Amino acid sequence: MRITPDHFLLFGHRGCPNEHPENTLPSFQACIDHHIPGVELDVHLTRDGNLVVAHDFSLARTAHTELLIEEQDLSTLQKVNVGAYQDRQERIPLLDEVLELGKGKLYFDIEIKDNSLRGRGLEPLLWKAIQTHGMVDSVLVSSFNPLSVRRFNHASKGKLDTAVIYSSEKGIPKIIRNGRCRHVARATYLKPDWRYARPCHRYPMVAWTVDDRSSLQAMLSLGVRGIISNDAPGILQILREEGSGYRGNL
Repeated sequence: MRITPDHFLLFGHRGCPNEHPENTLPSFQACIDHHIPGVELDVHLTRDGNLVVAHDFSLARTAHTELLIEEQDLSTLQKVNVGAYQDRQERIPLLDEVLELGKGKLYFDIEIKDNSLRGRGLEPLLWKAIQTHGMVDSVLVSSFNPLSVRRFNHASKGKLDTAVIYSSEKGIPKIIRNGRCRHVARATYLKPDWRYARPCHRYPMVAWTVDDRSSLQAMLSLGVRGIISNDAPGILQILREEGSGYRGNL
């Protein structure tokens, strides 16, 4: 499967989080089962150098424990129940497991979770994993941290698309609002919070998190290249109802 210009990109946000705990293998498998063509996920680097899939830096919300992912070894993290917030039993997956699950079935938006200025070595490891699984044509890499995007572009020598993520919500540093750091990042895409997406003819956009017909129609009228949704099955149905103009796996 290739991400090509004639696709309208649809990503399940952390899989299908309304059906299974987010960023877990069952959540991503649900996207495959629903024929959702893509998934968005988040990747962290553990203390012992493994890439794992989880959203928050802390496991407090999903696992009800204050452990910080970057401070733990993989063996510790895989004993934690990251489905606790839904009263389910699930473990944190390795990125390798998720890529293997989706190879040939999904395309990916992999969001780098790293707040550091100098980096911890995540980006070269991510590039190596993408190559190892033969998925260079199936991945978009993104981050709120423009320096992470820049480091990944350096590691990959610009061989796949990257995006800067942004919003204008309180708590988001002003310097990264409205995609201002795209030049620092050397990104090829913009990835805005849909509420703050604005017309941009120079960069293709993938907007998040689009969960209903009205926000979807707003993004389609803006000409976005794709969307990320918490309800990808519902959005897929709406796109099919809209008729022609949506190609690829839709």
